[in-house]
Amino acid sequence: MTHPCWPLLDLRLTVGDLELTPLVEADLAEVVRLMPADLELNPTATRFAVDESTHRRVVVHQEYWRSYGTWTTEAWRFQLAVRRDGELLGSVTPSHDAPAWVQVLPDEQTVLIANQRGQFYEWDIRPGHLLDFGCTFAGRDLTTREWQDVFGERKQVRVCNGSTARARTGRTRGG
Repeated sequence: MTHPCWPLLDLRLTVGDLELTPLVEADLAEVVRLMPADLELNPTATRFAVDESTHRRVVVHQEYWRSYGTWTTEAWRFQLAVRRDGELLGSVTPSHDAPAWVQVLPDEQTVLIANQRGQFYEWDIRPGHLLDFGCTFAGRDLTTREWQDVFGERKQVRVCNGSTARARTGRTRGG
């Protein structure tokens, strides 16, 4: 244990080639830089007389400190840094009262999904990869009825070509 006063900081979760660790204050400037401009932040955050860009940075810091300041063993609400090969990709906030949480990563091609059993899934959401997954999951092509339900009278074509799913599962590991 490297953090004897706050062992939560030793938590390490792996998801394929991603590593999730508790967010630390040194990560916040990069988290702000990576945030999509249209990301809605906490509308109840304290508002100061500052420009919008500064306000967004302030809210990120407020949420960071609130998550650690109100954390309890009954309410695990804290932010996780998401890294690939040491590079910060963004952050996610698991929720203790939801069956799962989902976060689209800044590459806008990957969704990270977590459940309450400590399992994480990384999904490539590009259309071709979703099609591959659907075909693999079903183990077959669309039936005529399924095709008509989705595409109406459009001529049916084969969409499955022996594809494989691209979801990866990770498990928690201690620090």
